[in-house]
Amino acid sequence: SPQPFEGGSFRDAPLMPNPETVWLVRDGAKTDPAPSLELLPEFRPGDPGAPRPASDQDAGRIHASALSPSGGRVVVGGTGTLPRLYDAQTGALVGELRDAKEQEPGFDTRYLSFSPDGVWVLGTAVLVTAAGEDDTGWLQVWDAETRALLCRTFVNRKCNRPFASQDRTRVGVGHRTGATLYEVSDGELRLRSELALGQPADGLSVRDGLFLIDDGYVLLSGGQVEQPKRPGRLELWRLGGGTPVRVRTLREEGPQTDVCRGRLTLSGDRSLLLVGSLKGQIEVYEGDAQPPAEFLDGR
Repeated sequence: SPQPFEGGSFRDAPLMPNPETVWLVRDGAKTDPAPSLELLPEFRPGDPGAPRPASDQDAGRIHASALSPSGGRVVVGGTGTLPRLYDAQTGALVGELRDAKEQEPGFDTRYLSFSPDGVWVLGTAVLVTAAGEDDTGWLQVWDAETRALLCRTFVNRKCNRPFASQDRTRVGVGHRTGATLYEVSDGELRLRSELALGQPADGLSVRDGLFLIDDGYVLLSGGQVEQPKRPGRLELWRLGGGTPVRVRTLREEGPQTDVCRGRLTLSGDRSLLLVGSLKGQIEVYEGDAQPPAEFLDGR
């Protein structure tokens, strides 16, 4: 939009279920009573349009949002609200996610995502006190159709964006000391492995992850934003392996060092992989649509 929206900033990237519909997640000022979730139902490039609030007037302050792979649902969560699903085309409220940790006093949503097939909604929650966010978190999984809670587990770290395998047998989540992978079995999240980005002593946090190549590998992105700053890393791990099979680290030093790689996004056909960073640089890699033979034969 050529005209800025007054009273707040955009908390998350706009979501586009189709070329004519845009969801805006606006982190309004504390004194602004306007809902933080808005919909542009007739978007045209170059035309600021007229955003309208989503049908639910009590959306709270939104911290996290995600669009389902099919483009049919939007899930949002934040402070003073339970995670909830909306119809991505009309803006109508579908309903709240049931039995969320956020229904307990003091818990806020940190991140939300969908499984690759859109069957699950995944979320992380954190306890917020007068001293700030607690350094632990909760990982939760819901059925996107029924909104029923499927499983939940305590994580002894503050969690970033969760991610699921294509076959929905594994779930992972990044945090300040690496990433934790779980198996989903009989309604439980069972710890499978802990992965460290770089050397454990480096203290690198994992910002995002993806299961790749028939769910036999996991890709992690992250870095260190505190002193001493280190270039961000990408690491590709074979599940069950003790060390990463591929590592990419930027070598640039100075004020423009990419200190932390961020969100990972695969194109719909999985042919392209986009990697964000805190410096605003976006890298484009080949996806896993046609992986090299050495990744398929176990070498």
